[in-house]
Amino acid sequence: MIINEDNPEMSVKLPFLNGGRFHAMIPPLVSNPIFAIRFPPKNRLSLDILLDLGTITSSEYIMFENAVKNRKNILIAGTTGSGKTTIANALIGEIKKGRLIIIEDTPEITSSLPNSLNILTCKKMNFQQAVRSALRMRPDRIIVGDIRDGGTALDLCEAWLAGHPGGIATIHASSASETKKGYMT
Repeated sequence: MIINEDNPEMSVKLPFLNGGRFHAMIPPLVSNPIFAIRFPPKNRLSLDILLDLGTITSSEYIMFENAVKNRKNILIAGTTGSGKTTIANALIGEIKKGRLIIIEDTPEITSSLPNSLNILTCKKMNFQQAVRSALRMRPDRIIVGDIRDGGTALDLCEAWLAGHPGGIATIHASSASETKKGYMT
């Protein structure tokens, strides 16, 4: 990838640094060049570990376990750094079989199931296109990391309701009631 005046932003995965993410911007997007490196956690936390740590209660544990088992669609809302991806990964760890399609712009959600496919969005394939493509691959469950717009939310809801229940998605919001304000206008 090249970063220059015509392409002043770059985001890449660094396979040699445990899959870390490098993101850079240069003028005219910012006043001075800047970059950030984010590293994924080395170990994925399970629901059992989240319970042991006190991150979730025993009633939440049972609710999550039943939701995954009964193929309920789960939307995880929270602010940046609140643990949305941690919860999503723990829930995916409870899925014992099936074909998962995971759609993200940055690879942070993981699955140990052999029939998992990660689709990364980019300038040539946005979230809506990725959700539509996923439907053509006969998934058992569709997972979306970071819903960012109403079109993606609508397409995902339609996919979940059209024979692909049991999906999991994350969305940025200050609270559960705030999720609809920026996406469902």
